[in-house]
Amino acid sequence: MAKRITNWIPNEIFKIITKHMPRPCADIVVFCNNEVLLLKRLIPPLKDFWLLPGGSIRRGETPKQAARRILKEEISIVANHFKEIGSACYFLRIRQDIIITFSVELESPIISLDYQHNDYLWTSVNNLPEPMHKTTIKQIMEANKLRR
Repeated sequence: MAKRITNWIPNEIFKIITKHMPRPCADIVVFCNNEVLLLKRLIPPLKDFWLLPGGSIRRGETPKQAARRILKEEISIVANHFKEIGSACYFLRIRQDIIITFSVELESPIISLDYQHNDYLWTSVNNLPEPMHKTTIKQIMEANKLRR
């Protein structure tokens, strides 16, 4: 298991680093009862966009360990059976994220949101809401294709 790092760099330094270097991330396409989970982001960047659970891969974590931690932190779910879908890039005005995408199937749609999100939606992949980043749509479609 990865050693838990608790001394995070200050936000000001993080912003400088990510302005010049890509940020490694893990995103998770969460399915339950043939629907996909989307979270409405409350804070920048991509405030008010519908997104997947996701975040930074921390030093000492594998991408899969990060995915497990992110689900627990963002939606209070413990999951262990992740399928690696592939990689993607977010090119945002303030940074670039290099993302390892995973999918996971849940038995129950009951979740609890963290401070970064103010709403969630379980929906069909054929009825995705707006606004949504084009990379998120591609991640969902690829994960859905690999479910079959």
